[in-house]
Amino acid sequence: MDAKIPSELVEFADVAVDELGGAAAFRTLLDRFAMLEGKRGGEFYTPPSIVRVLVEALAAEAPGTIYDPCCGSGEILLTAALQTPGLAVHGDGLNAEALTLARMNLALHGIDSRLGRQSIDVLSRPGNGDSSYSYIVANPPFGLRGWSREDPALERSWLYGPPPRGNADFAWLQFVLERLAPGGRAAVVMPAGAAFRGGRERVIRQAMVADGCIESVIALPPMLFYNTAIGATIWVLRRSSNPQRELLLVDATGLGRLSQRAQRELSEQDHEVIRAVLTDWRAGVTPAHEALPTAVVTAADLKKNDYDLTPEKYALNEAAARTDDGRQGIETLLRELARLGERSARVDMVMDQMIGRAQILEPPVQELPPGWQEVRLADISELTAGPSARASDDGSVGVVRPRNLVGGRITGSFDRIDEGTAGKLETHRLAEGDILCTRTGVVGRHALVTSAHKGWMCGTGLIRIRPRQGIDPKYLSDYLNSPSVLDWLTRHSAGSVLPSINTRVLGTLPVVLPPAEAQGEIGRVLQALDDKITTHEQIARATAALRDSLYPLLTSGRVSPPE
Repeated sequence: MDAKIPSELVEFADVAVDELGGAAAFRTLLDRFAMLEGKRGGEFYTPPSIVRVLVEALAAEAPGTIYDPCCGSGEILLTAALQTPGLAVHGDGLNAEALTLARMNLALHGIDSRLGRQSIDVLSRPGNGDSSYSYIVANPPFGLRGWSREDPALERSWLYGPPPRGNADFAWLQFVLERLAPGGRAAVVMPAGAAFRGGRERVIRQAMVADGCIESVIALPPMLFYNTAIGATIWVLRRSSNPQRELLLVDATGLGRLSQRAQRELSEQDHEVIRAVLTDWRAGVTPAHEALPTAVVTAADLKKNDYDLTPEKYALNEAAARTDDGRQGIETLLRELARLGERSARVDMVMDQMIGRAQILEPPVQELPPGWQEVRLADISELTAGPSARASDDGSVGVVRPRNLVGGRITGSFDRIDEGTAGKLETHRLAEGDILCTRTGVVGRHALVTSAHKGWMCGTGLIRIRPRQGIDPKYLSDYLNSPSVLDWLTRHSAGSVLPSINTRVLGTLPVVLPPAEAQGEIGRVLQALDDKITTHEQIARATAALRDSLYPLLTSGRVSPPE
C-alpha cells in the first residue's frame, strides 16, 4: 500500500469526526466504501433506500426484540433502533470483518446491542431451541451455493420443504420463520427469481401460501444496489394464529430516480406511498394508490399461475380491473397527457422567445462584456460552515443535513433540535435565498433555500452561502451547478479517500458576475429550460402509464387497434 494512504486516512478521519461527528463520519465512510466496492460491497452494506423500505415494512413497536441473522455492517438494525427506541437489538454476522463494522456502527450511535458470529452452516443445522424474536430483518447473500454439505432433505426437517442445495434463498426464509416469535413480523430481501423459480422452491412457495405466513411481496426497482442493475423483492412474513388468506403484491418497480452516482434512489414521496399501501392493507383497507400498482391475491389465484408471486404479473391486471375494464384509467391518463401537452406548448413558447432574443457574439471572445466582472465567491457572499448539533426527539426546529440535498431541492426526512440549542446557534439559521452545498463526500451538491425552510438550521457537513445585496440567488445557484464549476470543485477538493472542501477554498471559486439585470435574465432562461425538462419527463411517465394500461386490454382482445 502507498505509504501516504494511511496518513491521509488518519487526517481525513480527524477532520470528518470533527466536522460530522463520529457516527455520521463512520456511516459516510461505509457508504463510500460500499459504492467503490461494487457488488462485493453489497455483502456487508445495504443501500439506504432498501434499508428504509425494510424497516418501514416491519413497522416495529417497542418493547420487543429485533434480530438480523446476517447483519453486515449493522445499518438495518441501526435504522430500526433509531426509528423505534426501546427495541432490544440482536444480530449475527457471517464474517468477523463485517461484525466489527456492525459493532462500531451501533456503538457510535449509542445503540446497545448483542451481536455474535455464526457460520453459514447454521442454515442446515437442526433447530435447538434458538431464541425467538418479535421482529426479524435480513438482506442475506443471494443465490448462495455450497451452503449445505449434502442434500438438505437428509440433514434436518424443514417447515415447508427442503431447499435446493445450489441456492440458499429459501433456506434463509425458513430460518427466519423458525426464529420468529408468535405474532411477530419479518422483512427479508430476496432476488426477483425467488418469486417464480420452479422445482423445490415452487413447492416451498406453495406450502408457505397454504400456511398463510406471507403477508406481502414488494417488487423493488432495479439499480438500487451499488453498481448492479439486479432487481429484488422484499418478502414480509408473519407468524400468526390467524394466518393470512390473501396476499398483497406491490409493484414498486416504477419508483425512484437515478442519482448523481448512476444509482437509483427512492424519494421521500416513494417511501410515503409504499408505507401508505402497507398501512391500508394492515388496517383491512384494500389499497388503491394510482402511483403504485397493487394486487390482492388468494391461494386460488396463485395456484392458477403455478404459485408465481411476481407482483408485476398481477398488479397490472388488478389496476385495469379497478378502472372499469381500464377505460376510466385510460381516459384519466389521456386527460393528463392533454393537460401536459398544453403546458409543453406554453413552456416551448417561453423558451423559444427567450432563446430567440439571445445574441451570440462572434468569436474570439477574449474579454467579458462591459459591466461584467470575474470575482471570488467570498467577495460576493458570506460562507459559513454548519455546526454540529445533536438531534432531539421532541425538537421543533428543523435541521438540513447533506442527505436532504437531492436534485437541487431540500427534501427527505429531517432531524430536529430543541429551541434552546437553536438559540445558541442563531448565526446558523437559514434565510430565503441562502444556498447550501455539501463539503464532504459528493462535493457540488447544493440547493436554494426557499420560504419553506426559512428559519431552519444549517446542519453539519454543509456550507451556507449567503449572497450579498445585489447578487441574484437564483443566478448564483445556477452558476454553482454549471459543469465548469463542478469540475473546479472536483479539482480543488482535498483527500483521495473522501473528497472534502472547506469555506476558505470554496471562497476562492471564480464567479463570472454580470450586471443585476443580466443575472435575472439568465436565471429566467435557465428556468424555462428546466420547466421544459420537467414537463417532458412528466409526459414520458404519463405515456408509459398509458402504455401499461392499454397493454392488458390490447392483448385480451377488448381493444381493437386502429387500422
